[in-house]
Amino acid sequence: MRTSYIFAACAFIALFAASSAGSPSSSLRSFISAYMSNATISQFSFYNLSVNGSNYIVAVSANGTTYLAISSNGGKYSLVSNASAINPVLTEYFAQYENLSAVSYLSTAMRKYTSGFGSNLSDCLQETGINPPYTNTFNNAVQNCQSTPICNQVITSLNSCDVYGTNGCEHPSPFAGGLQNLSIAYGAYNASLKSYFSVVQGINASNAGDSIARLGTYISNISAFSAAVSTNPLFPPPESVNFASCSGTGLPYQQPWYCSATGYCGYMYFNSSLLSSISSTQQQLGSIIPSKSGIVVYSSASAKAASGYIVAANARANAPSYYAFLNSTYPEYNSIVASALTLLTKSNNANLSTELEQLNASFKAILSNGINVSIASETSSFNSVLARFMESYNAANQSFAESSSYSSNYTIEAIAAQLNYRRVPPRLAQLSSQLQATDLKLSSNANSSEVEAAIPELRVIGVQLGVYVPITTIGYLIKLADGWFINAMLAGSNTPVQAKISAAPAYAALLSLIIGLIILLIFYLLTHRRLSKHHKIRHSHKTRIAWMTLFAVLFVLVLLYTYGTYAYAKAANNFLPFSYFTGYLHASKSAYIVLNGSATYTDSGVVSCASAISSVLASQGKTVQTIQATNYSCVAGGTVSSLGVDCIDRALSSGTPVISLSQSGSDIVYKGLYGTMLYASGANATGSSCIVAQLLSRK
Repeated sequence: MRTSYIFAACAFIALFAASSAGSPSSSLRSFISAYMSNATISQFSFYNLSVNGSNYIVAVSANGTTYLAISSNGGKYSLVSNASAINPVLTEYFAQYENLSAVSYLSTAMRKYTSGFGSNLSDCLQETGINPPYTNTFNNAVQNCQSTPICNQVITSLNSCDVYGTNGCEHPSPFAGGLQNLSIAYGAYNASLKSYFSVVQGINASNAGDSIARLGTYISNISAFSAAVSTNPLFPPPESVNFASCSGTGLPYQQPWYCSATGYCGYMYFNSSLLSSISSTQQQLGSIIPSKSGIVVYSSASAKAASGYIVAANARANAPSYYAFLNSTYPEYNSIVASALTLLTKSNNANLSTELEQLNASFKAILSNGINVSIASETSSFNSVLARFMESYNAANQSFAESSSYSSNYTIEAIAAQLNYRRVPPRLAQLSSQLQATDLKLSSNANSSEVEAAIPELRVIGVQLGVYVPITTIGYLIKLADGWFINAMLAGSNTPVQAKISAAPAYAALLSLIIGLIILLIFYLLTHRRLSKHHKIRHSHKTRIAWMTLFAVLFVLVLLYTYGTYAYAKAANNFLPFSYFTGYLHASKSAYIVLNGSATYTDSGVVSCASAISSVLASQGKTVQTIQATNYSCVAGGTVSSLGVDCIDRALSSGTPVISLSQSGSDIVYKGLYGTMLYASGANATGSSCIVAQLLSRK
């Protein structure tokens, strides 16, 4: 009997579902195929619904784990991915079972169940006086019984101890206890029964799940009533009871209930199979129709599934154009953003900063939307922002590049001009100070107006620097005239290079003395000797004194010339105009770079500067050799250079330009009659400062 009820209910539910479900139409299948394969579509069942005047289709997977809501409007479909919009659709879908006979069955079956014992229960209630409000106190139960003559007659036959369990009696009589228990059980049963029918009759689309779930509690309470009656001594015991366990001498409360059963009320038959069928049907419906909170969970899962299908479909549709855009734009975008950030660290440009923020926001929006949005709809806006940004960037970059170029070039030009003077002209020093101030301003994140204002100022400084052309000094003339003699005299000597350099002025003076004496001798031969030979001079005391005085004066002049040469040569040994070195270097096919001093070998700044100088000279087509030396000896850490210990001496004697870099000090000077050597030290010969490299790169 029980199985037949369950089968009938579930079979009807399945029949309804089968009659409602259908295969998708060709247009619906075409729409869904954009989101899933045909094999996946075949795993879904489709249900047509109308919710608040709008048409929907609910697609349910075969395993019941996925529910998709599809809006249907005149043959046009859209996948619903909003949980709030899906909730009423699924609510209607699950509540379609409210009109099934299974729901009606819950009502008719319960009425049939209660009617099976209804008349006997009604008689029992009347005979015991149990009436609403069915209070569960013992005294009220006895008082209700006393209001009914037949029940009062039974109570009266009992003494007070049997009735109330007072005056030293431990327990009331089974009859009195049975009254209280029946009152309590019937009160709970009657309230649950009323609530059960109220809920069944009130099931609708919005409350079906929660209502059916509540019925389970009421069915349990109704079932509990049958259990309470079955062990109440007011009713006769069942025929199958074995009274052998009952003792004639034992007190009632010490024996099973049926030993004291009075049979005051008639036997009531409870159809447990029918109640079990009702419970099974309720549970079956409860598993099919979820509660409101359950529908919320289903709606959320449906929205997530729909979003997943939409994302996947968009990926397939938009991915090619999206990635094509990234491949073509990302490198350019990264490059221009990096360039702009670099420029903004050097020049504070408010307009460019704003444009950069807008460009970043536009590009990040595209990345955020990704392949979920057609890239064609977003590139137009991005390209517009990019065009504005590039206009601002190009203007800012041109201004800064122009001002920086002027500042850098004129600063090097000013330094080169100053290196041509032992004592820098005041105006040149003033221009150099102006350049330093402007350069400091530009390197301190100057704003756009300051950068633009610096351009005309720098142009004026550049024009004024143009008047400082290379000058010719006596020291240079001495080096030009005496260089061959000095190198020839010193080249073969084993004297240390420092000593040779120090001795160079003496050799220049020696050459001047020799030249002077030769000139004096020639003068003597062309004058006094020739005149004497032709007897054109009168040999007298006064004449001899005159000639002796003349030659003495001439000799003194030769000595003065010799001393002057020595003095100027010594000065030239300490300083010569920088322009002469660069001129000689540019004409030379090779050069030496000397890391002078053991501390210099490992100084990364000096080594970096040497590399920069080498690159500059190599770009000018020169052969460059970098060597390590200490005190003009080509020895590094006690190791002799492969070029020999006297490689600097040989370079100087051959006229090869030598650039000496050292760590200590801070100076640039070109000096020396013996060879061609430029000395640079400190910041001038270190790292990015490396002013020497910048100076030598000038033509």
